[in-house]
Amino acid sequence: MRALRELEDVGVHQSTQRSSVVSRAQQFINERELQCMVMASFSLQVLLFFLSGFRKRYSSRALSVVLWLAYLSADSLAVYILGRLTLRGGGGGNRFALFWVPFLLLHLGGQETMTAFSMEDNALWKRHLLSLATQVPMAIYAVGKQLQGDDVDRRLVAPMVLVFVSGTPKYAERIWALRRAGSVAPGTGASNSSSSNLVARASSDAFWNTQAYYSQLCIVVSEKQERNSELILHVAAEGFKLSLYFLMDMTPSICLFPADIDGIKQAVNVFKSSENIVHMAYKLAEINLSLIYDYLYTKFGTRHFHMVPFCIAFRQILALVLISGALGLFATAIAGGPNPNGLDDDGADVIICYVLLVGAIILETCSIFMSFIFSSWAYNTTFSLPLNCPMCQSFPGTVAAMVRIARNLHPESRGEWSASMAQYSIIRDCIKEKQESGLLRRTMRWVGIDQRAVNHVGVSPVMKKLVLGKLLEIAATPRVQEWDIGVGKFSGQWANWAVEAMQDRHQQSAARQVLQVSNIKGLEFVSSALLWHIVTDISLLAVAAHDDVDDVHSVNSIQDPEEHLQGVSSLHENGNVGGSSDHGGSPQHDHENGDGNSIQEVRSDHGGSPQQDHENGDGNSIQEVRSDHGGSPQHDHENGDGNSIQEVHLDGSSSHHDHENANVDGGDSSFCHGKDEDDDGSISALRGAARELSDYIMYLVADCGAMAGSEGHYAVIKGKREMSNWLLEQTTTTTTGAACDRRTVLEEIRDKPSSFFHEDYYPVLDRARRVASDLLRIAEAGERWKLIAAVWLEMLCYIAYNCGAAFHAKHLTTGGEFVTHVKMILFMLGVPFLRDVKEPLLSKAGDIYS
Repeated sequence: MRALRELEDVGVHQSTQRSSVVSRAQQFINERELQCMVMASFSLQVLLFFLSGFRKRYSSRALSVVLWLAYLSADSLAVYILGRLTLRGGGGGNRFALFWVPFLLLHLGGQETMTAFSMEDNALWKRHLLSLATQVPMAIYAVGKQLQGDDVDRRLVAPMVLVFVSGTPKYAERIWALRRAGSVAPGTGASNSSSSNLVARASSDAFWNTQAYYSQLCIVVSEKQERNSELILHVAAEGFKLSLYFLMDMTPSICLFPADIDGIKQAVNVFKSSENIVHMAYKLAEINLSLIYDYLYTKFGTRHFHMVPFCIAFRQILALVLISGALGLFATAIAGGPNPNGLDDDGADVIICYVLLVGAIILETCSIFMSFIFSSWAYNTTFSLPLNCPMCQSFPGTVAAMVRIARNLHPESRGEWSASMAQYSIIRDCIKEKQESGLLRRTMRWVGIDQRAVNHVGVSPVMKKLVLGKLLEIAATPRVQEWDIGVGKFSGQWANWAVEAMQDRHQQSAARQVLQVSNIKGLEFVSSALLWHIVTDISLLAVAAHDDVDDVHSVNSIQDPEEHLQGVSSLHENGNVGGSSDHGGSPQHDHENGDGNSIQEVRSDHGGSPQQDHENGDGNSIQEVRSDHGGSPQHDHENGDGNSIQEVHLDGSSSHHDHENANVDGGDSSFCHGKDEDDDGSISALRGAARELSDYIMYLVADCGAMAGSEGHYAVIKGKREMSNWLLEQTTTTTTGAACDRRTVLEEIRDKPSSFFHEDYYPVLDRARRVASDLLRIAEAGERWKLIAAVWLEMLCYIAYNCGAAFHAKHLTTGGEFVTHVKMILFMLGVPFLRDVKEPLLSKAGDIYS
């Protein structure tokens, strides 16, 4: 019995302790609830201020999630605290509660670096206006309610009024910025009348400013100033409305006079003569999009575009003076003695007040520097002061010092976007889903928090040059009038032009067969992209026999000689090299290079012992032994330095690379390509570009839904389902337990006989296999990859022009997309204005207001 009583006493004691802990926690919450919420509101503002400036330069899901949560929580928390103060006041004896009220209006005004998280937030400016109309009277009511007591310290009223005067205009300025940004976004709920007004303004600006804009670009090129970033920034700022309306799909292509078209044609001819046009074009596009981002999502762009520099400086100085005055008056009130109740002030409340005041001053001061660090508008305003402000000409030293500070805060070398392209492979995604089939993975995938099969590669100079060069080539010829870049059906015109440019009749016939089998004119766009995505992967097998197709390389890495150390057998599948045997034979290829050295290949695909013995110009040998079925392939490469690179590769098993020389760049790798395989690396660049564009465009249509629609989404779903069925039914029966990778799957698709696809229903894979097989009939690798690259380049431009303004505006907040920069390149070259558009109803285009 005694033991039972002791157990009961222990239980009662523990229960009492738990209840006391809960009661103390409840007491702490009741006493410190308001203080904690006020500090949380301030912390959210600090988080938004310092992190939001990075989202246009970095593509990070974690950063987007953090900013999204902070943006949504900041306004809700501030409104809740105001309601709490209105109903209950600050609690017994808390004389600082009324002092915190105007800071909530200051927080509702948001930060300089972020007014809207997305374009949809800009469309909700009326909701914020209603909030301003209700929260300001609520704040006045809360303060007036607490001022009715006799125990209120009247010395806090003056600093509170100063903060109130600073916070209310800041909230109004945010609403003004949201309205301005929302007024140029027709896809965010604008009415038909407002859209008509937007088109009217866009056509009027195009009518008045187009010739001046392209004339300035011509001057930049003619004066050899293509690398002068400040001059490019000035041109971008002068043509800001033109670029903004073009990005938002508001500029009609029929609004220009013939003189404007002639000016654009002259500019294109000038661009072609420039050696640094690639740098200027992409720098101009980068700055244009940076200015547009600032206008749509921050206060920087709206303020600098619609206000003169004097008003901007006066506003910032006034805000600093008001908050600093409030800090001084508050410090005087605290040092003046105890409160009217005769009670000591709570130290935590005093600290919170100082944190709010000093924090507001710091944020206001930092916003000046942030405007130079994160925005190009402040930079442009600073070095344009002598031109726009006559008073500044009287203070040349001050202006020069400001320009130097601006240059240090905003260096030319720093990029304004992520400068990367996402890479998505539908085959890799299906393999990943197959391997991650657990319940947890399925749940994460269903919720949307799984690790996507998306990688990122940098946009290389080779890619930039390839895209711009092709667009310049078309813009400078009558082809630009034939090119149907509009919303009409994608027909693969660039691919047809590439076929027409082929000199050899047999290759041209083979290329026409490729386009006919692929039905590039008849397929829906996403279906065509899906088909050519798989075709490109299968075609890469012919030149990447020893590379893992799952690896994502940049264009530069694809040109490395190490990657050129590939099996000669796969490079000569197009029929340039004869003598191969598929069943037990011993084909031999003996090639002599320009130095008279021999390159010998012995190959057997089934059970033989193929051997390749290559000697480069230095007399070193490169030997390959390969067996595709059960053999022990071995590659022993020696570069020009006499060092060896050995590879043992079993088809379907592991590979081993032994590089005795870390620097293989000095070796002569031209042996692995025929003469048509390129002497200067341009074919390697085409292969790399086609590979990256293939994965990038699949990312756009399959992962982002660009140009998809109901038919496109259906095509992606059916394609993924077909690939998943293939992995489930075919790969598991042929790999005999080996690891399933992208290359293995592609080889199985390529090597299946035609009779198999008549028995089983794999329409996408069957057609992709047949198109890839027909592509190999184009003997010259250069012509083959020009055709593939032409398909992807036109698809890239087609998406850039037709995917919609909402897509481009959305991705400006997530590091930017290369396809958006391509759209700005189209604008710089004037391609939409040069093409053969339908005849307008009016006999003369131009300013509809005239």
